[in-house]
Amino acid sequence: MNFKQHFKQIWILPLLVLILVCGFFLGRISIDEGVTESQESAPPDQSQVLYWQAPMDPEEIYDRPGKSKMGMDLVPVYADEDRLESGSTVSIDPAVVQNMGVRTGYVQRLDFTRTIRTVGEVQYDEERLYVVNTKISGWIESLHVHFVGEQVRAGDPILEIYSPELVATQQEYVLALKNFQLVSQSTVASVVEDAEKLLASARTRLEYWDIPASEIEHLAQTSEVRKTIVLTAPATGIVV
Repeated sequence: MNFKQHFKQIWILPLLVLILVCGFFLGRISIDEGVTESQESAPPDQSQVLYWQAPMDPEEIYDRPGKSKMGMDLVPVYADEDRLESGSTVSIDPAVVQNMGVRTGYVQRLDFTRTIRTVGEVQYDEERLYVVNTKISGWIESLHVHFVGEQVRAGDPILEIYSPELVATQQEYVLALKNFQLVSQSTVASVVEDAEKLLASARTRLEYWDIPASEIEHLAQTSEVRKTIVLTAPATGIVV
């Protein structure tokens, strides 16, 4: 009796092991078949590379990796990216972001200012510069402005100039004025006209030399020929 029970126990143990091994292999086969069926029924890999494009020009497309016309590495475009591009979502490859130097940050309300440090040169406003010069040759008898930077007002004397030409023209004007006054009552129209033209010619010459009208009127009233003529400042400012 004991021998039979022992004999049964010896055969039961290998039988259990055989059953377990068969069950393991049958389970593996069913799992592999399920995986194969799921792979066959699954959609194609969405990470598949559709084409390659230039990072700076999306219209430049290639069918294999390489370099763009600008010498940059081509960027792959995957199936899921191509589908997203057709919708409202914008997706940029990280390599493109790095090549473009894109920076991101938090939105903040700040003052839009920029400090620029550079060198420059301060100059006078050319539209407000006045140049004082003479149209006659001569000598400066007296200078009323002594240094650069001196302030003057409009009408202040700047210098006195002596010119032999100016003295001679003043004398001609005085003589022409006296001659016109003498013949102004003449009945001969041509004589009066010639005297008037001579007086106008002498006055015009003084005006062309920028002699102030006040000086010409003073000469006409006093008949006093001055040796020098005073040039005045045309505007208020600083001598430069």
